[in-house]
Amino acid sequence: MRSMVRGFPVDGYEIIKADKKEVYRDAFFSMKLVEVYRSPVLHGYILEVENLAEFPVLVRVQEIDFAGMVAISAGDEFLQPRPKKASEAVQQKFRTRLYIVAVPTTSLY
Repeated sequence: MRSMVRGFPVDGYEIIKADKKEVYRDAFFSMKLVEVYRSPVLHGYILEVENLAEFPVLVRVQEIDFAGMVAISAGDEFLQPRPKKASEAVQQKFRTRLYIVAVPTTSLY
């Protein structure tokens, strides 16, 4: 997890750059896959989360859960609304990164 947050390579892990494909979207958030850290034992996912609402939102990391998830962390859980002017972009934090570590799943289908 620490290496993912810092952007460092990890022995035994293949780091795959993603094309920031959107993997989740609702009225409040857009989540795009940034990188995948892959080993036979664990996978790490780095997602960019953006606030789509016109008001501040909380990324409820403690409520995110799925089969195989081992750990999760966010750069910042409180996101400001998307800026309307370029000058506001520096002042407001409307994006963050989400770091997820999970056991790889295998499927028969």
